[in-house]
Parts: sequence; C-alpha cells; structure tokens
Amino acid sequence: MSEPDMADLTTAVNDLEQGAADAKLWIEQVSTHAASVANQADSVTDATRRARLAARRLASAAARNNCVGVFGPSQAGKSYLVSALARPQGERLDIVFGSETRDFLREINPPGDRESTGLVTRFTIRQDGSDPAHPVMLRLLTETDLVKILANSFFLDFDPNNMTIEQPDEAAIRAAVKAAEAAAGPNTLPHLDDVVLFDLADYFQRNFGSRIGAFTRADYWQGLIRTAGRLGLRQRAELFALLWGKQEAFTELFFSLATALDQVGQAPDARAALGGLIPREIGSQPNSIIDVAVLGRLGSEADRNDTIEIVPIDKQGRAQATTNLPRATLTALIAEVSLVIAKQPWPFFEHTDLLDFPGARSRLKLTALPQDQSDRQAQTRELFLRGKIAYLFQRYTDELELTSMLLCMPPSVAEVKDLAGMVRNWIAATHGATPERRRQVKNALFLVLTKHDLEFLEKGGETAESRAGKWDRRLHASLLELYGKDGWPSDWDGKPFANTLFLRNPGLKQVHLMDYVDARTLEEKGPAQASADLIADYRAAFMNSPEVDKHFARKAEVWDAAMSPNDGGVAFLVQRLGEVLDPNLKRRQATERLLEAATALERPLRSFYHADGDAGRQQRDEALQRVRRELHAALREHDFKALAHFLHRLMLADADIRGVFHNVAALREDELDAPPAVGDTADAGKAPPVVDDPWGADPWAAAPATPAAASAPERRRVERPDVFATRILNLWAAHLRELQQNETALAKMHLPAPLVGQIVDELLVGAGRVGLDRQIADDVRRETLSIGARWVDAADRVIEIATFQINDFVAYLGYGDLAPEARPGFPEAPQERQRPVFSLASLRQPGRELGAQRERMDIAFFVDWGVALRQFGNDNVGHAAGRDISDAENQTLGQVLKRIDPTSLARLAS
Repeated sequence: MSEPDMADLTTAVNDLEQGAADAKLWIEQVSTHAASVANQADSVTDATRRARLAARRLASAAARNNCVGVFGPSQAGKSYLVSALARPQGERLDIVFGSETRDFLREINPPGDRESTGLVTRFTIRQDGSDPAHPVMLRLLTETDLVKILANSFFLDFDPNNMTIEQPDEAAIRAAVKAAEAAAGPNTLPHLDDVVLFDLADYFQRNFGSRIGAFTRADYWQGLIRTAGRLGLRQRAELFALLWGKQEAFTELFFSLATALDQVGQAPDARAALGGLIPREIGSQPNSIIDVAVLGRLGSEADRNDTIEIVPIDKQGRAQATTNLPRATLTALIAEVSLVIAKQPWPFFEHTDLLDFPGARSRLKLTALPQDQSDRQAQTRELFLRGKIAYLFQRYTDELELTSMLLCMPPSVAEVKDLAGMVRNWIAATHGATPERRRQVKNALFLVLTKHDLEFLEKGGETAESRAGKWDRRLHASLLELYGKDGWPSDWDGKPFANTLFLRNPGLKQVHLMDYVDARTLEEKGPAQASADLIADYRAAFMNSPEVDKHFARKAEVWDAAMSPNDGGVAFLVQRLGEVLDPNLKRRQATERLLEAATALERPLRSFYHADGDAGRQQRDEALQRVRRELHAALREHDFKALAHFLHRLMLADADIRGVFHNVAALREDELDAPPAVGDTADAGKAPPVVDDPWGADPWAAAPATPAAASAPERRRVERPDVFATRILNLWAAHLRELQQNETALAKMHLPAPLVGQIVDELLVGAGRVGLDRQIADDVRRETLSIGARWVDAADRVIEIATFQINDFVAYLGYGDLAPEARPGFPEAPQERQRPVFSLASLRQPGRELGAQRERMDIAFFVDWGVALRQFGNDNVGHAAGRDISDAENQTLGQVLKRIDPTSLARLAS
C-alpha cells in the first residue's frame, strides 16, 4: 500500500474511532434523561465499542504489508511449501539479522519431522536495522489473549458431557461479579479499557455462544467490562478463572504469564537478542524461543535462570528499557517472529509478506486434569499450546492480517474438525459470508492438495474403476467432507469453489513417479517412463472427472505444474498468487470492513436523530410499502418456510429473560437505576420495488388510517419492576441489532440485512410509542402486589409476563389486544374493508369439511402482518419519539453522524 493510500485509510479509520468515542459519550450523557436513548443504551454503547475495536484493528493492519498465510492441519506438508515460497528456486533460505546472515533450515528451524512451532513466522523483505544488538523482531500476546487461549482450551479440550470439573452456576457468577465490583479501584488500566474488554466478551459470544448461557444471563460480560480494568492482577485472575472452571493450574499459569507482560509494560512488540534463536539446540536440549519443546521448562527453576534480553516496543513504536524474561516464558508469550529474507524470491514480496501458521491440531476430550502435580503441570502446558495454536489463527483473522490463504490439505481424511469453522470465519471476514458478497471480490483462497506423489503409490488390487474415481475421492477427503457443510465449496460465488491446486515435494525421492538426472542430489529429469501408462491413466481420470471440472480452474495447467520436474507446482501457484496479490488488496478488504463497522454504528444512532425537512407522510408510507413487498418477495421465493423462523428470531427466549430477572433480584435498593420510558425513531429507508404483492391491486391509493395518539410517559418512583422492564427492553434491542448484523443467520432465511434492519427500526420505535416498557412494568407490579409475593419469589410469573409482552408485540405489532374494530383492516383503503387483521375466522375453511388442499395459514397470517406493519410504521411517524433530546443534543448527534458517515469514510479510504 502506497504512503498516500495508507494516509487516507488511516484518516478514515481515525474518524471512525473518534466518532464512535464521541457517540459513546453522547449516549452516556443523554441516556440520563432521554427515554428514547436509555432503553437502547446498552446495545448502542456496544455498537460504539465494536466500531472502535474495528478501527483499532484496521489502523494496525494498515501499517503492515499484505500477507499470504500458509495454514492447515498438522503434518499436512506445509513446511515444504513455506520454504519453497520463501527462497529463490534452487537456493538456500538465508535470514538477515543486522550484519549477520543465517541459514534458516540448518540454524533456525527446529530439527525433525515434528510440529515444532507454536507461533506465527513472518517472512518479509522489509528490514529494520535500528537495533543490531536485538535483531529478532517479535509480536507478543496480550493479557486478554491469555484469557482467550486458556478458555479456548477449556471449552475445546475438555469433554463437556463427561468432564468432572464443576462449572460455576449463575448464582456463583453473580457473586463473583459483585465481589469484583466491591474490590474495584477508581482508575482503569490503559491496557484494559472498555473496548479491549468488550473484545474479550465478544470473542466468547462469537465462538462459544452455546456454552456461555449462564455467563450471559448472570450479566458477567457487562460486569467484566465495568470492573476488570480496575482490579489488581490477582483479583482479575480470579474473575477470569470462572471461564476455565476455576482450575487452579490454569489460573496460576495465567498469573505467571500476565506478570511477565506487566514486566514488559504490556508492550505489543519486542526485540530480542539473537541468543534467543541461535543456537537452536544445546546438546540435545531445545534452545530456540520458536521451538515448542522449550515450553516443557515453563515455570521451572532452570528456566528462571535462563533469561533472554529483550527491548519492549510500546504502541507508538518507541523502545523501552531493556529487560530479561525466562526463555520458556518468552516462548509462551510470542505471537509472531519476523524473519527478514536475504534475497527476494518472488515479485509479490514487494508488497506481501509470507506467514507460516503452526499446524492445527485435533482437540483432546479430557474429563479432568491429572492428580499428580508434575503431570498436571505438563498437561496444562500442553493445553496452553493447543489453545494458543487455535487462537492465533482466530486473532490474525480478526485483525485482518491474513489477506490471502493457502489452505494445505493432505490426502488423508481430516481429523481436525475445528478447521472448518476457522476457515469459514476467515472467508466471511475477507470475502463475505454469502455468495453474493464473494462475487464482488477476487478469490484469495487457494486449496492446496499436498503430497501429490502419494496418489501414485498403489497398494495392489486397484482396478480401472477405482483409478477413475481417484480424484473424486481426494476431493471428498480434502475438501467436501470437512468443509462441504458450510456451503462455500459448492457455491462460492454462484459457482463451485475452483481455486484448487496440487503440490508435490521434489525434495523427497519419488522413483515411482519421477526419473532423475542424479538420484543422489534428487535432480529430477521428468515423469518416470516406467510409470508412463499409470500416470496417463490417472491423468485421464483427472481430466474426465465432473468433480474435477467443478473445483479445478485451468485443470490441465494444474496437472502439468504438479508433474513439472524440480518444482512440483510452486511456480504455477506463485503465478496464480500474482493474479490476486496486488498492492491494494488489503486496502480493499480494510475499506469493506470499515464500511461495515461504520454502517453498524450509524444505523442505531440515526434512529435518535431528527433532521430538518423529514419526508412527508406519503413518502414514508411508500417506503413502508416497499419494505413489506420486498419481505413478501423474499419469503415467497422459498414458499414462506422462513416466516415463522424469522418471527421467532425477533422474539426473546424466556431463559434470557430469566437471567435479567435474577440480575435485578440481586440489586440492592440503592442500586436501582431510574429508567425513563422507552422511545425511538427511525427512517424506513428504501428498498427495491417488487411488482407482486398480496395486499390488493392498488392498496396505497389512499392514505392509511389516522395514527393513534401516544400519551406522554409518566414519571414515577423507581421500583424493581421499572428496572426490570428497562433492562428487558435493552436486552431485546441488543438481540434485534445482533440479528440485523448476523449475515449467516439471515442468509439461511434468505433475507437481506438492510430489509431486516428497517423492520428492526420500526419495532423499536413502536415499542417506545406504545410504552412497552411501562406495560411490562405495570403488569409485573400488579402481579407481584396481587399475590403479595416478594420479588425474588415471583420469578415464574414475572418472566411469563415479560416473555408474553415482548413476543406478542412481535407477532401482532401491538394490535392483537385491540378490539376487532380498532385494528387495521383487509383489504386496505381505498378498497372496502372486509375484516380486521389477526381474525381467526379469516383462517378457517367454511363448513366442517377439510379442503382439497391445505389452507395456507402462513400466507394468510403474513398478509395480515403486512397490513399491520404498514399501519404500525405510519403510526410511528406521528410519534414524537426522541423529542426528549434537546436541540443542542440533536445537533451534537448530527455532527457525530457526519463524522462516521459510511459513504464518506469509504470514499476517503478507497
């Protein structure tokens, strides 16, 4: 990326972060008196944090090159590909350290065939010789990285159905949060601000959502954000320990490594003396900080006496005071080591670095840690390594470091089942979660089928038929079985994924496949003449396979490249990479991420803003008509199968409402917040028109019914039902906003996100208009008083009330409880009204006989819901939501919206 391009992107990123920070401050100030803001404050505050997190990640990514990453399961043949890409053909791989040059394979890379590293290795031609005494460039883990790594291992390396470790229940979690709040000091640690802690919470919600229900219901994540940055390290360790079942061995390892991070000032980067890498062994003992075997000494007396001198580098790139860390401790804390290549091997290195990821490993299914202390410590170190290897790929995906990926898959059936989710998430982050999104960008994912030579080793019993199916079986084992359920192999961009290549390692003797000029040096002459017929049979099977046609673009070139002597497919892969890896690839990906982040923040904020010259009622009505026609078209295309699922996704589960109830029950009287009544406003936006609609030939020729007047909210003494209702509305708003941004869930329902966003806006505005929070609070208050129950004893009744109120509101848009004559009618004006909406009589066949065909009750209900949605939206126009926001506050919000305007930011960045 050129300097002007990077400067423009940096400016746009800074605007987003500052705008999001200003928006958070605005919410904090206005929510103290504005009902319309208070009832969405939690979800919109999280939106500001998400935007600031995205901005920070993009700022960091913009400062580094494009990256192509080599990734795959352990022992997949990645090492050969990395060495072939990182060195000129036929030459050795030399690495520069200041004025010294070292042979990577002989002096640096750990020896043997084992999976030897637990970090990312970056190969680059960018030199930074500013500190020749400390030439080894490192990126370090953060404190929250340590939490993620240990919890990742706990969730994935222990069998959730059989483990004997007792996990905390909601009551224990609430008690721990209470204790943390009581112990919290006044000052927040710089490395643990609310954005960093939000990222920690978001990691668990994205990756382990089905396993953390108790934490969510107990309000652990918000408690973590409020308090963790104001606790001492030991107290933080106890709060984090809930996430790994309070296993003491995990907690002590976290405390030890976090203490080391404190020692280096929480620096994100460091430089180490060359003695950290070389010699790689002393006798038979591993000595290099990139060798995972060194972790075996973690915490030992020998390790404490074997230290490495490092220079921490702060966030501004400034060198800090030199310090020393034990060798194994530093090994555990390294996320990445950067190695400068002495001689540029390929043109793409001008703008792209090569990242070598440690091989993904299958996860254990432990039931508990060993009882013996020594065994327990060894097992804990192994679990940390497994969690770290899995997490590093997740971190680089989230940080937009990995702009292109070479996914290496061996011939055997994949045993690392977690690979599918990791690859799926990377595709969604860089290319898009749907075929429509992926169609707009170049495909930077390459599936590399390694160990191609093994396909020609026959074990006996092969037939012409079995040979004909060879490549179909290979595609099934390496692609379709593991990744097929995620959809992208069969539908990448409207067509099957076709970026598949072969890789063969000429460094291994293959006399069954190749003839040699000199067998001692393994200089290949060409395909073995003795195997010519066999090779021809396999080539014919490859060229004639329908599955190969789907997944191999330029299949003849792929085959010939794999069989090329002394190359094995590397040169062709580099050629294909060169077609994708242009200098602007990262900028385009970053701009897309920037646009997504700005849009996700701008939409809920705009719902509070009142611009001059709002569209008239007729224009608003036309927009509502487009919304429901587009919804009808999307549902009809799949025979309305998604209708019930969509409505269900707009509703709240009683388990989540129960969690809110118990959180409110745990509050002391002096902790009750004063909740204003809910309120909101929204702009319906525009959607492409759809000619077909089920509401009549011309139902919009006349204005809709006069909107219902909304009474001003009453101010009342704050009681527990009021707090409960406000928190329920916040929970529901957050739930709706999350659905609106969940591309995967919406794609399964075949619903576009902008359409769902418009419906969400209307629901939240309408909730304020009808005073849904007041209705919940009043019903709960009435119920608890009538039975004379204490709040804590009325759980089931209160939860039932709130669940019914929210979900009934979604189903009937507030019209279900009205008398039939007060509801909107069908057909709509100017046609003559025949019946009210949501009338059961309209869904029955006349008489007692069953009809010849099933009655489409789903379509009939949707027609009524569409009528109600139009009236609902027009009623919202007449509601003065947001007028509890002053003109000055509205003007300030307008300035924030201008700063984070997605279109302007995208134009600046691109």
